[in-house]
Amino acid sequence: AVDEKIKLQEANKLGVKISQKEIDDGVKNFAKSNGISLEQFKNMLKQAQVDEKVFKEQMKAEMAWARLVRMKAAQNLKVSRNEIKRVMDSITRDTKKQKFMVSEIVIAKKDAKHIDELVRNLREDPRFELYAMQFSQSPTAKNGGHLGWVSSEQLIDKLSNALKNMKDGEISNPIAVGTDYYILKLEKKYTPGVDKMPEPKEDEIRQMLENKKLEEIANKYLRDLRNKAIIERKA
Repeated sequence: AVDEKIKLQEANKLGVKISQKEIDDGVKNFAKSNGISLEQFKNMLKQAQVDEKVFKEQMKAEMAWARLVRMKAAQNLKVSRNEIKRVMDSITRDTKKQKFMVSEIVIAKKDAKHIDELVRNLREDPRFELYAMQFSQSPTAKNGGHLGWVSSEQLIDKLSNALKNMKDGEISNPIAVGTDYYILKLEKKYTPGVDKMPEPKEDEIRQMLENKKLEEIANKYLRDLRNKAIIERKA
């Protein structure tokens, strides 16, 4: 992918290296986090027709990019007590709203030739995260497509309406939004007065806020690199 090449080129230019051991450990940890052995994971890649070398190259790009962004963002990642308190207060207020724990795969319409086949595979194979890392073009791909808890107000109507009619564990049909298709997986649904919302933990909120800041910095950084690459090609 173009973004993958841009990320690796920038990391190499700035001397950010990822060792083979780090890549191998990353694959092992990914398998472990999905509750399967390394051998089972390799079999899953084969079933999904994903080349192991390609997957490792993608992991290398994401690891190098994550390290590079963290280096660039080091001074801007501090999360204050006030920021944490605001989020905790907001979560407490939001217990009156319906919420969804969602994962996503986002694919540009121009790249969506095999999207129906992808949906069929997702419905037969429980490892949504693997497909998100491999195929999704959203920044959430590196987290296996995981969005976390979101309310209807945080989503556009098309996505929100689809989720309201889905059951836990269900995979949506492709949903056209602008120039992209979204495939959603509803992990869990929270309905006020029926379900109990988990109490927010301070460490989790701190991590969430750090991740959000990192993602904003990473997105801007990647946009700037893409624009630079376009200008250089035109020159």
